[in-house]
Amino acid sequence: MGGSSSPLVTFGPDERPVVGLIMESYPRDHATDGGSSTRRKGVQMTTNGARILVGVDGSQTARHALEWAVEEARVRHLPVEVLHTWQMVYAVEPMAGAGAMQFSPQELGADAQACLDSVVESVHVPVGVEIVKTLVEGSAGRALVEHADGADMIVVGRHGHHPILAKLLGSVAEHVVHHAACPVVVVPG
Repeated sequence: MGGSSSPLVTFGPDERPVVGLIMESYPRDHATDGGSSTRRKGVQMTTNGARILVGVDGSQTARHALEWAVEEARVRHLPVEVLHTWQMVYAVEPMAGAGAMQFSPQELGADAQACLDSVVESVHVPVGVEIVKTLVEGSAGRALVEHADGADMIVVGRHGHHPILAKLLGSVAEHVVHHAACPVVVVPG
């Protein structure tokens, strides 16, 4: 079994950490599935049943989190709900001058959907693992916590944004760890 390992920290509903290891690369056993993949995609999961909920933002770290979640889903025979959020950004008056760019909610939503589709398409999904895509307008941390009803776990990447942006925007992983009612897996970048 190749690959290197990194620390993995999960948090349960009682906020007690459980420490383990996570492999940064997974060996793929293509002999069992012929190297093919099956992807069943939806717009929104209609039930809040057992599943692995993973938040993605288009970053490489989020892709690693999705890879981890897909492998865990294969082992546990669970579907994966991949959640991506977007927010309308409003400029304050000094920034809204003649050169300010304006985007419609439809444009932002379409860009967010393209990001979600791209991240899901970039990951190998073994036969038998169901992928459901969910796009939500709003805060990533809040959306993950709200959509976690009935989920077996939430999976997020440790760093999705540039360090300076992370300080300004707050940490999605930190918010989820402190507010989720189910275990949270934070995958290192």
